[in-house]
Amino acid sequence: MDKQELIKLLEIANQRIRHHHDALWKEETHYTWLVYILAAGVIFIAAGSGFSWILKPVIIAILGIIGIVICWLGYLVVRKEGQFFHVALQIRNRLNYAVGLSQSVKIEPDFNERLIPDEDIEIKSWEKINCEANKPLKCLLKGIFKPSSMGIRDWFQITLLLPILLFITMITISIIMAV
Repeated sequence: MDKQELIKLLEIANQRIRHHHDALWKEETHYTWLVYILAAGVIFIAAGSGFSWILKPVIIAILGIIGIVICWLGYLVVRKEGQFFHVALQIRNRLNYAVGLSQSVKIEPDFNERLIPDEDIEIKSWEKINCEANKPLKCLLKGIFKPSSMGIRDWFQITLLLPILLFITMITISIIMAV
């Protein structure tokens, strides 16, 4: 394959990275908005007195279960899209090597910024990429207490997991109060 074909593939790889980045952002924002609107609805119904004491726990339980399912699906979708994003980055890195951009090249002689930072051009195995794309759940939860170890996708995953506790708590409280 000649360099011109590789450069075309590199452009496609960069488009794929942008696509997965945009998809991640949209998924993260849409799921978190949906979850928190649903959570506000559950809290509103729990705090409101417009429903009968029998109907209120049923509505809260149904909305809570829907909220838990949406949270879990959102969490899984963001993790899967994160894997796609990391695979796209790796494809770009491999094409950079093939084109000859494996060197960390300075943009200008007197400018300290590099065209490709050293850490961005590492070639990894496909298994390692899938393992590094997302932190295990245990590490995510530990990361709450060590924020410097967390990235933006990690925080979005947390924002999709924490409402599960809220929904479980609201379901439990509503059942206890109904009994």
